[in-house]
Amino acid sequence: MAIDWKSRRPVLGNVVGTLGTGPIEVLYDAHLDTVNVGSIQAWAFDPFLGRVDDKHVYGLGASNSKGAMAAILYAAYILRESEALKKVTLRVVGSVMEEECEGLCYRSLLNSGLVNPHIVVLGKCTDLAVCRGQRGRLECRAEVFGQSTHATAPELGRNATYEAAAIISRIEKLNRDLPRDPFLGKGSIEVTRIESAPGPVFITPKSCFFYIDRRLTKGESRDRAIKEIRDLAGSDSFKIEVLRYDRPSYTGQILEVDRYYPQWELKEDHPCTQAAIQTVRQILDQDPDVTRWSLSTNGVYTKGVAGIPTFGFGPGREEDTYSINDRVSIDQLMKCMQFYALFPEAVAERQDEVMREREEREAQGGE
Repeated sequence: MAIDWKSRRPVLGNVVGTLGTGPIEVLYDAHLDTVNVGSIQAWAFDPFLGRVDDKHVYGLGASNSKGAMAAILYAAYILRESEALKKVTLRVVGSVMEEECEGLCYRSLLNSGLVNPHIVVLGKCTDLAVCRGQRGRLECRAEVFGQSTHATAPELGRNATYEAAAIISRIEKLNRDLPRDPFLGKGSIEVTRIESAPGPVFITPKSCFFYIDRRLTKGESRDRAIKEIRDLAGSDSFKIEVLRYDRPSYTGQILEVDRYYPQWELKEDHPCTQAAIQTVRQILDQDPDVTRWSLSTNGVYTKGVAGIPTFGFGPGREEDTYSINDRVSIDQLMKCMQFYALFPEAVAERQDEVMREREEREAQGGE
């Protein structure tokens, strides 16, 4: 049956296409933004024009996640005549701002009324594995206060950089002792940037601040992570705060949020995970790897906050992402196109399970 393709852009500039009329809503996500190109001279080819050889497509964002968007769009074209669309409504989302603040686009989109998915499939690169979770993430700014003095008489003041260095040393030790989850992996903490209060070179700094990237594994919370750092500092001259994201989208809209992204996991025996495994098995003629991302994704909101069953399947490797050799395998593009075209059929076969899971989750007020 031929179904018209419709497209609408909600508040932050996400593009939403709809196909089908079924009661189960499946959402395919591929984010359209990329990281900065960096030094274009470092690339062996123009990252904006890209290139193609007999095995790969190269270019900025090829692996994360423009390759996935290409495969999804071709699959949607194939799906126009599928009987599965009597049981499934397919939403294709070209999402924005994922690289800067993952999940922000769905904080907007899920509250817009334009989508209400039973299942979210992320096109983030998985190297043809089924990814069903990731660690969480927290971005913080810590500041240590001292007392400035002339560098010729440091004993008259308190150099904030030395106190900061002592705290950073304890943070390095904390990283070694953080808990590990068998599936999501180990929690981690890294100091990624250090600065001191501006002033003449001959004046000791009155303050020093540094930025922290904290990855949260299962069982770790935002409050626990902040308390651990405060306890390490053990000083009234120390302050830590979670960073805020307040940049406008290309439409000019601003949705200000804390830069905290919760961990999430979809159980392997969940009907959505099993539908994904079944579909990949059809394509590869073998069981897929079922794993997690080390990268962060829009699943921090769709599953981590909203509780919607979410997993990922996409072309490309994590090691090619953000590299000057950004590329995606043509073979993987073809296999992902097959997956996106076949997955609605696997969902339709599990209609009762998927609908029942949704009803139970809503009865409990979310996950």
